[in-house]
Amino acid sequence: CGSSTPSDDSQNTMLCYPGYWTPTGQAQPIKDYFNKYIVNSVSEYDPTTQDTIQTTYTPGGSPAWHYDDNPLVPTTPTNERTWDQWRGFGQMTVSTGTAPDPVTKGVYRYLRGMDGDYLTSSTTRSVSVTDSRGDPPVKDYNQYYGMTYETQVFNGTSVVTDTVTDPWTSAPTATHALTGLPTLYAFLTGTADTKVYTPLANGSTRESETDYTHDAYGRITKTNDQGDVSTTADDLCTTASYADSSTAWILDKPAETKTVSVNCSTTPAYPANAVSDTLIFYDGSATLGTAPTVGDATMTQQAVSYTGSTPTYATMSKASVDEYGRATASTDPDNRTTHTIYTPATGAQPTSIAVYDPLNHKTTTTFDPLRDLPLAKSDPAGYVTSEQYDSLGRMAAVFKPGITPAVLKYTYTISNTAVSFVDTYALGSDASGYHVTETLYDAMLRAFETQTQTPDNSRNITDTYYNSDGWVSESTAPYNNSAAVSTTPVQAQAGQVPSATGYNYDGDGRKSAVIAYANGAETWRTTYTYGGNFTTTIPPAGATATTSVIDARGRQSDLIQYHAGVPTDYVGDPPSDYSDTTYTYDPAGKPATETDAAGNQWSWTYNLLGQKTDTHDPDAGHSVSTYDNAGQLITTTDARGKQTTNTYDLDGRATASYDTTLTQTLSSSNQLSKYVYDSFAVGYPTSTTSYSNGDTYTSAVTGYNALAKPMGSKVTLTGEGTNLVPSTGYTTTFGYTLAGLLDTETDPASGGLNSENINYAHDLFGETLSVQGSGGYNANYIAAAGYSEYGQPVRYMYGGAGTDTATVDMTYDPQIQALTEVKTSDSTYNGTLDDLKYTFGNAAGSVSKGSGLLTEAVDTQNAASTVDTQCFTYDYATRLQQAWSATDQCAAIPAPGNSGTVGGPLAPYWQSWTYDAAGDRRTQADHDTAGNTANDTTTTYNYPTQPSATDQPHTLTGTTASGPNAAANTATYGYDTAGNTTSITGGALGNQSLAWTTQGKLQSDTTGANTTSYVYDATGNTVVRRDPGTTVFYMGDEQLTLNTATGTVSAVRYYSINGATIAVRNSTGGYSYLIPDRQGTDQLAINATTLAPTCLLYTS
Repeated sequence: CGSSTPSDDSQNTMLCYPGYWTPTGQAQPIKDYFNKYIVNSVSEYDPTTQDTIQTTYTPGGSPAWHYDDNPLVPTTPTNERTWDQWRGFGQMTVSTGTAPDPVTKGVYRYLRGMDGDYLTSSTTRSVSVTDSRGDPPVKDYNQYYGMTYETQVFNGTSVVTDTVTDPWTSAPTATHALTGLPTLYAFLTGTADTKVYTPLANGSTRESETDYTHDAYGRITKTNDQGDVSTTADDLCTTASYADSSTAWILDKPAETKTVSVNCSTTPAYPANAVSDTLIFYDGSATLGTAPTVGDATMTQQAVSYTGSTPTYATMSKASVDEYGRATASTDPDNRTTHTIYTPATGAQPTSIAVYDPLNHKTTTTFDPLRDLPLAKSDPAGYVTSEQYDSLGRMAAVFKPGITPAVLKYTYTISNTAVSFVDTYALGSDASGYHVTETLYDAMLRAFETQTQTPDNSRNITDTYYNSDGWVSESTAPYNNSAAVSTTPVQAQAGQVPSATGYNYDGDGRKSAVIAYANGAETWRTTYTYGGNFTTTIPPAGATATTSVIDARGRQSDLIQYHAGVPTDYVGDPPSDYSDTTYTYDPAGKPATETDAAGNQWSWTYNLLGQKTDTHDPDAGHSVSTYDNAGQLITTTDARGKQTTNTYDLDGRATASYDTTLTQTLSSSNQLSKYVYDSFAVGYPTSTTSYSNGDTYTSAVTGYNALAKPMGSKVTLTGEGTNLVPSTGYTTTFGYTLAGLLDTETDPASGGLNSENINYAHDLFGETLSVQGSGGYNANYIAAAGYSEYGQPVRYMYGGAGTDTATVDMTYDPQIQALTEVKTSDSTYNGTLDDLKYTFGNAAGSVSKGSGLLTEAVDTQNAASTVDTQCFTYDYATRLQQAWSATDQCAAIPAPGNSGTVGGPLAPYWQSWTYDAAGDRRTQADHDTAGNTANDTTTTYNYPTQPSATDQPHTLTGTTASGPNAAANTATYGYDTAGNTTSITGGALGNQSLAWTTQGKLQSDTTGANTTSYVYDATGNTVVRRDPGTTVFYMGDEQLTLNTATGTVSAVRYYSINGATIAVRNSTGGYSYLIPDRQGTDQLAINATTLAPTCLLYTS
């Protein structure tokens, strides 16, 4: 220590401290002074990326030295005891990051156990610690040494949160008298309370507090969670009792844990304040609190109802265990038992575990017993998935059923001098080759780059950059590089990356901005501001700015959507400036109410197991759900009183549903659906059947192959006669590549269409290269498909080589990857047949591309001889505000008296809309495109008075219109109690009457004397539509139509690629190519024989 040593060792506040040691050559120890070295900073440097994470430590106040109370320190012949026990600083400020990155700041205050420390042989010091808030001090007892008393988190110089943790100590649990030292005491310690203070933007502070009560063993017996201390509405009290064994000294097994929704100082009322009550029984005992012998939980019960204050419990689980505490049998609340067998049963780690479910279906997992790693899993049908590992226990390969090579392989290279990387090899579609993704890691083992092989053997790269805090500062979307995948990082310059996202943070590590870049230039950003209990998000122009308000438990209590402008603090902002949706929660934390900006409220209630039992919808009314103790949904009853009852098998799989509205009897006469399993492969679905007004529709698999893929599907329909569907049904078969991709679908002959093989060719990466017909029809629906380096379809070539081809080229925005152009040409037309372009955002900047809003669609047809432009504007909630066809490329927004640029060659129009606070459409104006307001038709939408708990506030009661088409746009509407439309009087179609199924699907629509009815499958999809004179059957990719007068059936078959429908064939002759728009709607049809185009316009 040099010349600077403590003047009084007992009052030492220096890093120089006394101690005894015996120098070489001396017989007795001497007192000397030594330096205590503390860490001021830690720098982690990554030589791979040159990143450095800097952490600094700044002590506050003076260090503390405690008198050495170690009884092993000798006191004779020299008393070597002195003040040399390091107790540290009372405060430490920890910061990370280096400017210009945000520099975090956390201030920590500690208890050092200095109270009672010797000053002299006969006097001790008295030490208390006070937090930064000036709360009553806490005695710094010796047993508190090392506890964190207060934690302050800062954003710059402002406190974000301040957490104070008061300690708890028991009475002495043991004593030991020492000579020359104070008596040694043993204590149990813990937390007495935790208080969290959050400064708010309005200058106030929100406080939350949780208090703990401990028993003599230091266990928490009561938790008084006050939440926000300014209100008792969110208080929770949890009490715990334990099953104790002082013989086996098992003292940590909870017997009962009960939570009520009041402060612990308040007597709860039952069942109103009940939240949960769980009982746990041990070692086979059925008596609560019985002393455990080994401590295995063998039964749990939960309160499910109350009679007065007396709970009724249901058994939620039972278990039998072996001598190692492993479950050998477990029984669920419905008394369904699962058995587990370990092999070997004793003496060694198991090499296999067989699980028999309640239906006795067996699943077996084999293990490497030396490393306890799963090697293979065989499901009840015998399909096996297996894994291989390297010498360090890392996954090396994954094998799937029926595929000989591994479907995934992994290799690992970890280096302390170069880049570390993991290679992932994915099996190609033909099971003969692999494509690789390489993930590169820096010296801190953070992933900073991925390189993924593409079909042309180039690579797609993503980069991740970190700041000096260790947080992600930028990440790139995939960008392409012509070289092959390698272990050398690329990390392209910003100007070479079409899309990247930057992240700014505040001093608390919260995002303050998310910035979009295109080729290194900022294009838009989303900013975030924080106010203690709220986060305000300001998105790119055109999107909705919001404030999310959070309660003391971290749950959203308000979602505020701003109409224009964003205040610093939402409190005090005029209500006319925003729309506020509010949320409340029940004591268990589940959503209780949601109230929209107009005051309409949705509410939900739950049973003691947390299952939703009641839903109150302002439009759909009151619906009720019931469950069994296992949580299976048994009945649902809507506001009409329509009830559906569900049944399940012993494995919990749905087996049937019934309409039990008027009866509790389950029978074939009221059955709605049936589900069958296990016929072809144990554990796999066999069929689903729906029953509706005499119609029985069944969809079944025909079997499973070695890959666990369905070999085919068969559909049958009874009730319409064999003219539409033969009694044997229709069967479609499937074929697969060696790796399991669909490569052949064989459709049945139906409705005048031949049976046909639809063949899909794939590349190594699984991209579909062609769709071709064979068998009944030989056709190149897609002769060749091309893809971008990112896997997006960029070209479809319809037809074969020669003069019968059509080509669609697709272009995508390089930054947001949205489809921006669909260009169609065919081999008989000189020039582009159709060129549809989409624009997101606008040049003026009032709508950013980052909002994702479509502002313009330009359709150029017939080599630019026809150009149709459509324009779109939106309100603050991104609801469509105006749409029109334009002659000025959307430069001017039309208004009454200023609509000279409205027009177009195809179907000119101009429409505008307004909305109310609830989001309902209030008006629609169909403007005269010539600007003559006398020719406008304005429709007003009428709703019940809002808010309303009884009048279905969002249901349209009627429309009134003025203008030339007033009659067609004037109607009244009627509803049932569940909110389904039951009648429409007036309007363009005349009077309509609508009926609904028990499950809320449209059953029939009667307009005048004509009725259309519907049949659904078991999952709610439409399978039959009956119109006057025709019945339509929807079957996979086919649609069959029965002419009920003649008995003839015609058919239409659709073909698709990548989810888009690209061709259609009908039984009356030939087929056509279909060109979809960005939403999948067909905009153009091209006759496959003549290549004659048909433009499809949608004007509704």
